[in-house]
Amino acid sequence: MNAKQQEIARLLRKGLDAYGEDDAEAAVYAWNAVLALDPNNSDARDYIDSIGVAAEEPEVAPVPVAEGSGAGPLDEVIALLEQGREVDAHARLLASAADVAPDLETLAVVDLVRAKLLPIYRAGFGRDAMPRAAGDAAQLEALCLTEAACAVHRACNGATLLAALPAASGLDAFDTFHHLSVLVDAGLVSVYA
Repeated sequence: MNAKQQEIARLLRKGLDAYGEDDAEAAVYAWNAVLALDPNNSDARDYIDSIGVAAEEPEVAPVPVAEGSGAGPLDEVIALLEQGREVDAHARLLASAADVAPDLETLAVVDLVRAKLLPIYRAGFGRDAMPRAAGDAAQLEALCLTEAACAVHRACNGATLLAALPAASGLDAFDTFHHLSVLVDAGLVSVYA
């Protein structure tokens, strides 16, 4: 990857991080910086389009979607995000995955939802906490957990800090903390400060 590609990747991530922290203006600024480097960058354009902003404007225009309005699933997901209902947006996105073709706009919305949820998941556990698995392999097998959830469960050994959990599980930060949240809610992992 050359220096320009590295800068574009850094700016795309910076925009997603800003969006996840509810700073849409900073997110759009970062994505517009990507477009200054690469005017045809579809990721930056899709992110900006997905939150309802014109590429040259650093303000977020609300996407009015009333329940039962017949709007598409992506419009509903974006509306849920704007209402601060990130977990519902993620659930709606997962539920509609079979109904929506995996086009660039869909992938952009997925990234936006993940960027919004990651800080929420992280904040729910505390910075220096250590997760410890409960239950045994037979209990996990009976629950039919995904391989990703099992990887997080295995990494929860009571000695690994939350910050190191993504590396220990082999998953990205969002998937790690999403599965950790599900495992904690199911009583299969406890998190100690």
